[in-house]
Amino acid sequence: MSGLKSKTLLGLSMSIVMMVTGLMFTFASGASAAKGGKPATATTATCTLTATGVGGQLALNGTGYTQGGSYRVQYNWPSGGIADTGTTADATGAISVVSYAYWSGTYKATVYPTSGQTSAVATCSTTV
Repeated sequence: MSGLKSKTLLGLSMSIVMMVTGLMFTFASGASAAKGGKPATATTATCTLTATGVGGQLALNGTGYTQGGSYRVQYNWPSGGIADTGTTADATGAISVVSYAYWSGTYKATVYPTSGQTSAVATCSTTV
């Protein structure tokens, strides 16, 4: 019977250790996000698309991105074409990409993280 008690106590002790370890991990993950780790959601990311006219610069600026995070910007041109480029957020979480507005019409930009996530984190547009 003492062998059964020691196995039960050992199993109970291991369960408690695993539970405490799980709580510590959860707490550490939350603290990391609060201190500048990767955010749980990207709902704070925004972008603005501005153009100086046909043939002029088409500038995308954004804020609220993960510091040092890599992003893919997909442009939808008024001509029906699509083009992609990449950018990295700076230390303040800002991104900036410059292209050119070759046609009159509406330009749309969609920002995606390059971490494999397929959901857009921000979209913006402008008409030239």
